[in-house]
Amino acid sequence: MVTINPEVLSQLRDFVTAIAFLYPENPFHSFEHASHVTQSVTKLLSRIVKPIKAEKGVPETTLESSYASLFHNYTYDMASDPFTQFAVTFSALIHDVEHPG
Repeated sequence: MVTINPEVLSQLRDFVTAIAFLYPENPFHSFEHASHVTQSVTKLLSRIVKPIKAEKGVPETTLESSYASLFHNYTYDMASDPFTQFAVTFSALIHDVEHPG
């Protein structure tokens, strides 16, 4: 779990509020749509397979851990990289800013 400094969290809220005001009154390119896309992307990112760490006495070559590692390699480590997760989520939030419709 990532802990965010309260001052940074306040700045992030202000920034997201500023982004919200950049969205036009358009039913398909609104801040409501961007919020939905952002939630969907966040859910999608949470479903990316993370490799299982070997426990004491359990060999790492178990079928389940080998599949998890294989899928993890195909996702380019997105599930373990908070900066990538932030970039993808942020992109979803701003993807339609000032879209003319």
